[in-house]
Amino acid sequence: MVLAMFEVLRVDATEFKKNVGDKVKKGEIIGYLKNTPVVANVSGIIQCVYFDENTHELEIIILAEKVKR
Repeated sequence: MVLAMFEVLRVDATEFKKNVGDKVKKGEIIGYLKNTPVVANVSGIIQCVYFDENTHELEIIILAEKVKR
């Protein structure tokens, strides 16, 4: 059985260099939040990017490539 799994991460808006549809690998640094690296915990594809204008941060949603149960 294969399940869909998402990961949601937050990064500083000025520190994010990816686009929707880009692939990310588990362990890859996808950006920084308050000068701390933000690391993807799953390999997958960036599905959505939302901008929070109050904090000037991006919320990144990654759809995992393969998740087995």
